[in-house]
Formats: sequence, structure tokens, C-alpha cells
Amino acid sequence: MKDLTYDKKEKKEFITSYRIKDNDIVVNYADSSTNVLPYTIKNIRKIEKKMVSQALDPRYIDNIDKKIRINNLVVNLSTLSTIASIFALGGFAIARKENIGGVFFITTTVSAIVCNNFSRRREKLLSLRDEAKKYKLVAENLDKFNNAFNEKNDTRELMMNDADSFDLLSFKKLLSNIK
Repeated sequence: MKDLTYDKKEKKEFITSYRIKDNDIVVNYADSSTNVLPYTIKNIRKIEKKMVSQALDPRYIDNIDKKIRINNLVVNLSTLSTIASIFALGGFAIARKENIGGVFFITTTVSAIVCNNFSRRREKLLSLRDEAKKYKLVAENLDKFNNAFNEKNDTRELMMNDADSFDLLSFKKLLSNIK
């Protein structure tokens, strides 16, 4: 799972993945720490249950949406302030018959840099929101997938740890084939 947390305290408890190594389970957390547990089905189930509860927690998508709204607000305010300053400075320059082309250049350059940086950040946030939605969809449909495997006498089992193996669109296609 991608790191969906929003504070340092939560990073220590947010499980991003796990792997089985020898007779141990190595659990990876969002703060880059690891924990080694003995390999038992009970421990796997406990880790999976925690990952499912993380995926179903609405706070993560809500927090990402809040960051996207703030990001959009900054871009819009930056654009509006640039337009307003161009009109204000333009009117000032005409009234005083002065050349302030340098101020226009600086104002538009700063605004372009701010908008560019926040646009990149927005793309990352949108991608993270898609990941969070995918995790939620996987968590909500684990039983459907595993029942479909069982009906075909397939011994495989889909787990939350497998969620990063595919993207949201692929999972939706797989899900539509099961229904």
C-alpha cells in the first residue's frame, strides 16, 4: 500500500506491505520501519485485517481530497492575484506614464512557478487518491474474489498485500468479470 497517512504518529502504525522471509513475516510501515513476526497464519490474518481496516478508513481519502482542494485554491488565488496585479500595475503605469515591464515579468514568472509546482503536486495527490480508492475497492471485494477462486477450485487467495500488483482500472475490469 502507498503511504496514505497524514501525521508522523500514524506513520509508525500504518502497514504498507509485508513479505515472508524464511520463517518470519517482515512488516513494513509508512515511517520506513520494519517489524519481524513469526510466520503463522494467525499473524498473516492479523496483518491483513489491519491493512483492510486501513483501506476502509474514510479519513485517508477525505484528507487527500482536502489537500487537493487547498492545492486548487492556491493555484486559483495565485492566478487571480497575478491578473489583478497586472491590471493594477498597468493602470498605475498608464497614469504615471512609466515603464514597469520588469514588474510584469517578475509577477508573471512567480505566478507561473507557483502554478507549475502546485499543478505537479495536484497530479501526485490525484494519483494517491486513486490508490486509496483502489485499496478501498479491494478491501470491499476480497471475499468476492476469493469466493470466485474457490468456485474454480483455485487455491490462490487475494490479499490486501497484493493490491499494489494492479491499478484501479484493472481491478475494476476484474471485478466486473466476477459479478
